[in-house]
Amino acid sequence: MSNFPHSMSDEEVVAVRNGAASSRALAPAERPSATFADEAVAYYEDEDQQWTVQKLVALCIRRRNIILGVFATILTLFVVMALITPRVYRSSATLLVSSPPKGAGMGEMTAISGMLDAQGRSLATEVEILQSKPVRDAAFELLPPPLRNARLVSLEARVRGTTDLVDISTTSTDPQFAEQFTKALANAYVQQAKGESRRQYKDTADYVSDQVGTIKAKMDEASNNLRRFKEETGIADLASESETHVTGFQTLQEALKTAQADLLAGQAQLRGIQSAAAALPRVEKAPSVFTKRMVVQQLEERLTTLQSELTAVRQEFTPNSPEVRDIQGQIAQTRAQLAREPREEVTSSTSALNETRQTLEQQAAQLRAQNAGNASRVAALKNQVAVALREKGTLPQREYRLNQLQLDLATYQVAYKTLNERLVNLRISEAAPVSKARIQTPADTAYQVRPNLRNSILAGIFMGLLAALAIAVMVDRMDNRIHSEDDIRAATHQLPILAFIPKVSHFEAESIVALATHPEGNQHTPLLESYRMLRTSLMFTVVNSPLRCIMLTSSQPHEGKSSVAANLATVLAMNGKSVLLIDADLRRPSTHRLFGLSGEQGFTSVVAGLCTLEEAIQETPVSGLKVLAVGPTPPNPPEMLDSHQSRALLEHAREIADFVIIDAPPALMMADAQIIATQVDGVLLVVSWEEALKDAVARTNELIARTGAKMLGVVVNKWDDRQAAYQNYQKHYKAFDDDGANSKN
Repeated sequence: MSNFPHSMSDEEVVAVRNGAASSRALAPAERPSATFADEAVAYYEDEDQQWTVQKLVALCIRRRNIILGVFATILTLFVVMALITPRVYRSSATLLVSSPPKGAGMGEMTAISGMLDAQGRSLATEVEILQSKPVRDAAFELLPPPLRNARLVSLEARVRGTTDLVDISTTSTDPQFAEQFTKALANAYVQQAKGESRRQYKDTADYVSDQVGTIKAKMDEASNNLRRFKEETGIADLASESETHVTGFQTLQEALKTAQADLLAGQAQLRGIQSAAAALPRVEKAPSVFTKRMVVQQLEERLTTLQSELTAVRQEFTPNSPEVRDIQGQIAQTRAQLAREPREEVTSSTSALNETRQTLEQQAAQLRAQNAGNASRVAALKNQVAVALREKGTLPQREYRLNQLQLDLATYQVAYKTLNERLVNLRISEAAPVSKARIQTPADTAYQVRPNLRNSILAGIFMGLLAALAIAVMVDRMDNRIHSEDDIRAATHQLPILAFIPKVSHFEAESIVALATHPEGNQHTPLLESYRMLRTSLMFTVVNSPLRCIMLTSSQPHEGKSSVAANLATVLAMNGKSVLLIDADLRRPSTHRLFGLSGEQGFTSVVAGLCTLEEAIQETPVSGLKVLAVGPTPPNPPEMLDSHQSRALLEHAREIADFVIIDAPPALMMADAQIIATQVDGVLLVVSWEEALKDAVARTNELIARTGAKMLGVVVNKWDDRQAAYQNYQKHYKAFDDDGANSKN
């Protein structure tokens, strides 16, 4: 006789088991290259890789109400915010900011060119000026009066890469204001740049005009001196016999003229830079810096001038002459004073020298040194001219005087002509100044930048999904109930899940007991198929030892262990074996009510010796299934279950039935289940889907394991997560069965 009732014969079971063992004994080289088992392994490997996604999908299905609620709330919030947020519009324009050619056509006159280039600024500075309050105020003045009260949300100007293009954009709640203000801002900046250029040309032209007047006066004076000299001496031209000496003298004079012109140009440039520096503030807010003291700069300039004068005097006088010694004494005194003076000074901790003015002052210092060198050169050339004059002692003084007057006049004429030409150019530039900025791209039509309903909806969808998933995961983490196979395996230390029992609404109408008593009903319901799967799983769970007495327990009440025990006993009896169902829940008996039997005598009656086991056993409508109810409720259930009479009862039950199914009380709440577990062949743990607690299941498994009883596995009860799959399977299976029956007919 087989140890377990099933639909296959004993020979088939042995063949299956032997076949499985022989297939496991095959060497790797003897196995087929592609078998169904290999394909199954590959399939389950793919399922393991996808398990994370499956768990996420299962979580979303479990918490769908939370996910939908949070998602809808956040999406609605984003949409409402987008609808009630004031609309903001933007308009943009592009400016080309470039510096005019250096010197503006001043040619070789570096002094005037320096005055025009002294105000050159970087593009970053121009961007700051463009965003400054004066330019904004000027732009507001250019707007029509109705638009001046509109709100300017933001103003942005930035340089486009490494180009000279500056992009400006303004945003406002009024689209007309955004467009008009962008246009007005560009025009205001262009006008400001043009006005600044006009002022620079005007200041330079005024200075050149003053210099023209000075040179003109000196030229007239030189002309009058030459005229009076000719009238007094009657000389109109140089004598031919002094032509050679005069040629050399002219060379010196030309050199002297060049040096004087350089000195004059340097002095003019120095005055121009000093004028430009004086127009700028000396200090500006900045961190503390160290700068060279003005006294030190003046002493250094004086020292340079004295050294140049010493060089010139040494060419005319002996080293021990009073003139040389006097200058040397002044040099020594200047150096001593320079040594006593600190070279640097610390500015205020909240102020710093204006960088532009400091640059101009440094240029002025360099020009002073350069002018001092030019002055020394002029002095040296004058000394050389004096020597040449002494060497021309044989030449008539009148001819030399005439030559000198003519050269002076020519020098002033050249300077006057050059400055006059530059003055004309400057006046023209002042009248029509070249602006360093022009509008490259006019202001475009204002367009709405926010709120963006499409982006708000997309952001709401993204944030809603993210928040909904986060809250769902958090709620799921806080939920201690069983929701997945992983939860069961983790709580039971990887016990096998033998079957998933679908949830039923009414035991009397939908149980297997009802199917067994009405054979004409549907024999392929999901409930019946699940118990058939449980029966088959039990057959392969224990192979080498007999499995005749099975206890069913749960972690806590109302998990359906009694109905599972009744249905399992019924499905075993339907296979033609005798089954005895014992209700061992002495505190809350329920098996007799499931079958509509009497509960007056039963387990406790037999243990107490009030009747025999055969007298206490009751027949059921299911053929081959008998039930032993609890009987009278005892005051001490643990002592009764652990008695010799109870153990003898179970041994006797094994003798009169093929299988004994024991409905034990919940193991976590009382010791009854642990006592019974020591007397059975195996224990089934019933876990209610989405009702049982993880901690309770884990504790129950631990308590049963301590008794040394064999844990057969887990039966998941009230499982409805894949009810649709069962229904589809049922329809498909029934249709297949009907087709088979028709084909036989």
